[in-house]
Amino acid sequence: MSGLTFGNSIWAAALILSSFMAGLALGTGLAATLKLRRRPLYVYAALEIAVAIFGCAIVFVLLLGVPALPLPTGGATHVFEIVAALTALQLVVGRDRLWLPDRMNYFVVAFNTDKVKREDLPGSYEGFLDPKWQGRLGIEATDQEWMATLIKQWGQAKGEAFFNKLAAMKPDVRKGHVLLAELVAAGEIQVGLTMYNSNAETLKRKGAPIDWMPVEPVVARPQGIAVAKNAPHPHAALLFVDFVLSPEGQALFESMGRVPASIRIKSKLNDFRFILIEPATVVDEAQRWNQLWDRLFLQR
Repeated sequence: MSGLTFGNSIWAAALILSSFMAGLALGTGLAATLKLRRRPLYVYAALEIAVAIFGCAIVFVLLLGVPALPLPTGGATHVFEIVAALTALQLVVGRDRLWLPDRMNYFVVAFNTDKVKREDLPGSYEGFLDPKWQGRLGIEATDQEWMATLIKQWGQAKGEAFFNKLAAMKPDVRKGHVLLAELVAAGEIQVGLTMYNSNAETLKRKGAPIDWMPVEPVVARPQGIAVAKNAPHPHAALLFVDFVLSPEGQALFESMGRVPASIRIKSKLNDFRFILIEPATVVDEAQRWNQLWDRLFLQR
């Protein structure tokens, strides 16, 4: 039953073993303190019966308790505090502790290797404001959080000045990160400024003429995993979440060219400094950043 709550992992085994050892220590201490010398066999039998009753009762407690955890808001049902405490994730749980990141998207600069040499790329975003990049740049149409995070990092005055200048460069705006990566690989767009490195890496592994490089500050966008509030099989869903967040599941993501959220999985896909998008950026402040983005890049 611990697998339903903690997952079939080393943590479940550690919980059982530590509970067993703690029980031994507690029992030994109580027996010595209370000096239970009279009828020890009866005492032992009573303790065994109590353990059996508790073991039977805990099954029903877990089955009834896990789906009925309190729900602040949102559409998930399992509270992930324990998982978050025991896994090396790069982000704390969500605002209501109802979700966790399972993988990351990093905004990087990707380029067509037939048309652009890596050594010709500037080392900062400001370098792409050089007139020689006019007509060669592309961005994705829904990357307001990338812009918002950079403005917060640089400060409003510097950040908005940069994006006004970038808008004046008239970058090619396309909707869909996969589409943008394919257009860069095809050479229709020479440089993509808001590329997910996982998309570029996937095409690169297939032999396409595309590569990528992190340009600081690298913005990271966490992708979340949760269990639906009315999931028909919540325990099975929790076991799947447990696998996805396990070292095996995270390694599987890396082998597929996706960026694992766990820092225990070493990968060149996340071997650089980055800053995380704040949840407030895409929740509480969405209208503000959407309006600015639309004015700069979509209403032209």
